[in-house]
Amino acid sequence: MKKETLEGNKLIAEFMGVNGDESNKSFNDFLENSKYHNSWDWLMPVVENIERHGCIVEIWLSLGKGCIIIKGNFTKSVKTIANTESNSTIESVWLSVLEYIDWHNKPKAPNQ
Repeated sequence: MKKETLEGNKLIAEFMGVNGDESNKSFNDFLENSKYHNSWDWLMPVVENIERHGCIVEIWLSLGKGCIIIKGNFTKSVKTIANTESNSTIESVWLSVLEYIDWHNKPKAPNQ
């Protein structure tokens, strides 16, 4: 697995509550075998978790393949968190999820 993929999957695993560090063999084995980057069965629970945090996740397949994550609701958009496009639908969702988690993990001002 590429280093970037492994690092991205680690970020997702931690967001999903999988705890561990590089010194933990079972955590490393989990990361080596994780499939957030290429399995909808792994990635969709992450998308659902993001939606539980008050975001809209929109995946599109026409005129390219992409994903946008918006903090807000259907009547009022508050902030676009991630907006990615790729040749692969799952890759665009995976990349948007990573952008969301980066945003989620940063300290926020009171109204963000």
